[in-house]
Amino acid sequence: MKPRRAGQRPNGAKALVLTLALFGAALSACSMASQAQGLAALLGRGKPKRTKVLLEAQGFQLLFHRGKGKVPLPWVQLRRTPKKPVSFAVGGSVESGMSTKDALGFPFTTQNNGILQIGFPRFSGRLQLSMEDPASTADDDAQGSMELSYLQALGPGRFGAGAGEFGGKLRGNGEWSASFAREVEDIGKFRGSLNSQLDWSADLDQSYPAVKGMVPSVTYGATQDGMRVRASVDGDLKKNVHGSYSLRNIPGKYAPMDFIHEAKVKVGSSGARQTLEAVGSYDRKFAKLPVRGSLTYSLKTRPATLEASVDFDRYRLRAQTARAQAAAAVARVPDENGQRAAEVELKVGKVSAVAQLPTRRVRLNMNL
Repeated sequence: MKPRRAGQRPNGAKALVLTLALFGAALSACSMASQAQGLAALLGRGKPKRTKVLLEAQGFQLLFHRGKGKVPLPWVQLRRTPKKPVSFAVGGSVESGMSTKDALGFPFTTQNNGILQIGFPRFSGRLQLSMEDPASTADDDAQGSMELSYLQALGPGRFGAGAGEFGGKLRGNGEWSASFAREVEDIGKFRGSLNSQLDWSADLDQSYPAVKGMVPSVTYGATQDGMRVRASVDGDLKKNVHGSYSLRNIPGKYAPMDFIHEAKVKVGSSGARQTLEAVGSYDRKFAKLPVRGSLTYSLKTRPATLEASVDFDRYRLRAQTARAQAAAAVARVPDENGQRAAEVELKVGKVSAVAQLPTRRVRLNMNL
């Protein structure tokens, strides 16, 4: 590895340091606010509070109010628990080879990702900063990336406008994108997007009354490449049997032979303890064999839910409980070297680890 000049931090370390610094600043602000409230309460100990929380549960508060005036009459109030003004979340992942040299070289020899999320629950907004940096190499040409995004939920508006959301993203290289979605009464759900490359899209989702238990829906859309339409039906075929079918075209391609077909049938036992799901699709982008499919069987037991599946690419097993999850997958067909790609995942709480073979890569994820 090429030596670095004194005092020079690699991009990976910068990403981690900046994420931790931002999170530390957020925690410090919360701590200072809490200390200020405690000091104010200490200085005003001789003056009883006019309002006191007697009980808080299930999203509600029972408040006790002291009366005012010459004849103070106390009273109680039941209200919803106010949302916090600000919330914080931080997460990250580290990926490296299985060798001890790669692990001990952290953060120089590992691929590092960091996320800092600041939420504004009172007006349903969320700001997120994410940073990604590849492992340092001998030529040291790899560059990290940074992205800032914001998502704002929109409440019901005028002229029959329903709930929706607006979002925007800005990357460190100057690229940006924006998206908008909103329910419109008697029309459907409108979705639109635009980015710095002037790629755009506009779609309108519409649902129609059910016909013999099947609910039809159509999405009308357009992009810079042309028009697109997606038609689908979804509903119960019979007791414990659910099915769906969809048909769509690629923007700018209108020949029937280029349409993409997708179908799904799900059969469940009484009580939905066991389910068997079959999914099939037809897409001409797979030139040799345009038909693809998968089969998934799941069994719900008291300690865990077990699932086994197979598709065109791999076999997969998964076991999940309320607090942990374990999964393993292996490729159906060996590669040109005669080896089958495999992956093992273990998740406990908000920490997960993934090992990949034969590349011998390990990825550790954590969210707080």
